[in-house]
Order: sequence, then C-alpha cells, then structure tokens
Amino acid sequence: MIIGFSAGQIQLIDPFQKELQVSRLYNEDRLVDGTAVTCLKWVPGQPQCFLAAHASGNAYLYNEELSCNATPPVYQIFKQ
Repeated sequence: MIIGFSAGQIQLIDPFQKELQVSRLYNEDRLVDGTAVTCLKWVPGQPQCFLAAHASGNAYLYNEELSCNATPPVYQIFKQ
C-alpha cells in the first residue's frame, strides 16, 4: 500500500507482514518535490514500481527496491 502526504512524502506499507511491519518513506526530506502528492499508481507489469504525481505538475517514477537519494536530484531542460 502506498500513501501520499500533503508535504510531498510517500510511505510504502506492507499490511500483510504481521511479524515485521515493512514500511519505507520516500522523499522524506522533500528534496525531490515539496508539494502535495496528488496521485499514486502502481505501474502495470512492474510490481516494484509506482508513479507519484505532485501538485507542482511533476510526476516521478519510484522503484521500491531502490533507496531514495539524500541529495536533491539534478534535472536537464529538454527542448524540442
């Protein structure tokens, strides 16, 4: 289960793990995007990947098998 918060954080919880509660927090320091999470969707055919949309209009692809970086991401401008 994935939950998006108004401050931009995303929490992944496995409610079926009774012995050891599995929980991961993405964008904890709001380095990726500090705006509210508006939509979360699992990527079809990729059970470890989910897409997060933010109020800023940006969307980010997360892989639950990879940890979130502790440094802000660097983006390049793409012009067509």
